Amino acid sequence: MVYKGRVIEINVFNEDPLVVGEVTTYVDKVDEARKEVNKVLERIKVAEKISNRKVELALLAAANAPSDVIHELRELTKKHRITLVYGRELI
Repeated sequence: MVYKGRVIEINVFNEDPLVVGEVTTYVDKVDEARKEVNKVLERIKVAEKISNRKVELALLAAANAPSDVIHELRELTKKHRITLVYGRELI
């Protein structure tokens, strides 16, 4: 997707209903978890501005992460109403 002359990669995107998500195989540090959540938040803003609609579902999928990172991801995604998919678990 191109937004304001910048290419924005959105790993999961659907127009109707408007769905946005990021997928990563491994998040090894808490600050990386924060960066991944911020990526999703940025993609939500871009998708909403381009489509002029609200995102109905936002996702962050992480295949592997240490327990402290998963704890941070759970807290952040809950706070921002992002659905977290960890491994094979939907949180």
